[in-house]
Amino acid sequence: MKPQDIAEYAEYEIAQAASGRYRGLLDRLPVSLAGATVLDLAAGPGTWTRLFAQAGVAQVVWQDRSPQFLAIAQEYLVGTEEARFVIGDLASLPYRAETFDLVFCRVSLHHSPSQARTVREIARVLAPGGVAALVTNRITRVTRRVPFGWKKPLHYLTPALNALSGRHLASAVWSMDWLLRRQLEQNGLVIEEWDSAGRESLISFSRKAIRPGTASQGGDL
Repeated sequence: MKPQDIAEYAEYEIAQAASGRYRGLLDRLPVSLAGATVLDLAAGPGTWTRLFAQAGVAQVVWQDRSPQFLAIAQEYLVGTEEARFVIGDLASLPYRAETFDLVFCRVSLHHSPSQARTVREIARVLAPGGVAALVTNRITRVTRRVPFGWKKPLHYLTPALNALSGRHLASAVWSMDWLLRRQLEQNGLVIEEWDSAGRESLISFSRKAIRPGTASQGGDL
């Protein structure tokens, strides 16, 4: 994503949040937000970080790997005392185990360098009774350009190859919810809720659903 694309995307997301479009999805989350500790993973411009703060959480951690998004989010979230900011990768979460009541990741897991490691990390940082809520479009295009020539057909196969291997073999040009579900199940996670109302699917699981001994170690919050 080019810097100008980041600015355009942020403007679009902020406008969508201001219009109330995301309120329905917020209400569908299978966890009480009052007093909760939340990780907003791959948070982009911070629209969901702000929604969580407005919903009464005790703390919400904005995490993204983009310094451009960080600058936008810090400006957008000025005065949001519940928010803190962390630059970090999806596959290596710098938090101690059992930290968050909710880990939220919207339409971004396909960007991870390792989806398998990411879902294990998400499970590791969930507090007892905590929930991970992953949102994915049923099927969506996620990049603008596809290379021409003999590589083009292979490029269209990479989303399936990424999901089946658990590795980021190449940038995805589309994503599909059943591929994400397969990836979660391959890593020992039991899907506790699969809500496909509307355009976006909401997939949730808890920490207890991961195989013992598969979680890696992380740092402090």
